[in-house]
Amino acid sequence: MSELRITGRRLAAGLATTAIVATGVTAVMAGPAAAVSRPAIVSAAQAELNNGTRNHESPMGSGCNYYTGVFRTWKDSAGCPSSDGVQWRDSNWCADFAKYVWRKAGVPHADVAELDGGVLTGWASSFKDYGTKYGTWHTRGSGYTPQPGDAVVFDWEQNGDIDHVGIVKSVDSGTIYTIEGNSGDKTSANSHSRSSTDIVGYSAPVDANDGGASNEDGGDFNADGVGDIFSAATGTLTVWNGKGSNNFASAVEVGPGWGSYSKPIAGDFNDDGISDLAAVKDGSTLTIWNGKGDNNFSSGVEVGPGWALYDSTLTSLGDVNGDGHTDIAAVREGTGTLYLWNGKGDNNFASAVEVGPGWAAFSKPVGGDFNGDGVGDLAAVKDGSTLHIWNGKGDNNFASAVEVGPGWALYDSTLMSLGDVNGDGHTDIAAVREGTGTLYLWNGKGDNNFGSATELGPGWAPYF
Repeated sequence: MSELRITGRRLAAGLATTAIVATGVTAVMAGPAAAVSRPAIVSAAQAELNNGTRNHESPMGSGCNYYTGVFRTWKDSAGCPSSDGVQWRDSNWCADFAKYVWRKAGVPHADVAELDGGVLTGWASSFKDYGTKYGTWHTRGSGYTPQPGDAVVFDWEQNGDIDHVGIVKSVDSGTIYTIEGNSGDKTSANSHSRSSTDIVGYSAPVDANDGGASNEDGGDFNADGVGDIFSAATGTLTVWNGKGSNNFASAVEVGPGWGSYSKPIAGDFNDDGISDLAAVKDGSTLTIWNGKGDNNFSSGVEVGPGWALYDSTLTSLGDVNGDGHTDIAAVREGTGTLYLWNGKGDNNFASAVEVGPGWAAFSKPVGGDFNGDGVGDLAAVKDGSTLHIWNGKGDNNFASAVEVGPGWALYDSTLMSLGDVNGDGHTDIAAVREGTGTLYLWNGKGDNNFGSATELGPGWAPYF
């Protein structure tokens, strides 16, 4: 197929995920330590924002805060309280807050103490130093699309001195939404224009990934930053939590009652950093269940009807327009035309845009970041044989197809994305081999290619 471009036609509204690809079978092996989950960073920041015991100075306006007490024990504590075993201390504390969030989420080098040579200190400018040292720094004018979990640094007077730092929660085409310590003497949720001259730039956490939050058959349902597998094919929702080493824990039965829903898909549809589920009921109404981070979900939220011609091909693409929200796509039945719905981050989606025709010869498309650039991509198998990938450009358009290779005739109906299950920061995929019920896993390399298949074991026929 030629390069995909959005047309002006618009339709309805709607959903979520998956992944893809190559061959050869090896034994199950252990992988490296888990990469950093961006959703886990956002979740950690949100938890601090919601923590009424320490989300403000005490007394207000005194400078006494919990986070400086954690990291800089030489600071003055006169008149400051204690909580959770920490003596609060007096200082400007935006950098201490951001460092605390990053350390809590396991960001590399955030656990190195300032006096032991750690690059992150009590100064907001140290977050620029971090990005510069580890190659993750992006200036505001560089064209970089900030990502959830990034640190954003500010210079209020534009005089070259960095004054403040916050954590990026989400992004849309014109705005970044942040959680910031020491903002009005408290932890605050703020928003800033992406073109604001107050913004100096962004430091991305080293080895950060999306935590498997946007996949069809995988998600991070226990909020540990490792991709999980799930299925509702038996009518009972079942989850297998990833261990971070190409292995999975025993099945957890979440609950029955899924018989009247389409195959569910996963993504972070409310921007809380935790994987959610979505499915179409009785071929019509799209419903979302927001994850709680403990393999359980809130009650279903009905997004709306009108999905009868899309429910069998719904897929999550990650972020394909650069606003930080999970987008979804589907092929309209009987037309072979692909449509895209941009997520709003509040369990809703913008009206559909027509990406283009020509999908009749392809399997159900699946989504993921297959080239590691942070933009959602598409993948599908043509004529039951050759896997193709279309890399997203970040503007709702896709580059021309890349042929990954043939040999997918026995896998194309069960391809699934698992997020990152071996901890290397790349999107991995899996599939059940037709006629055998055996699950295979391909670890992504981040360059539109995958390693040789790992055989995870038989017994999957009832689930996929």
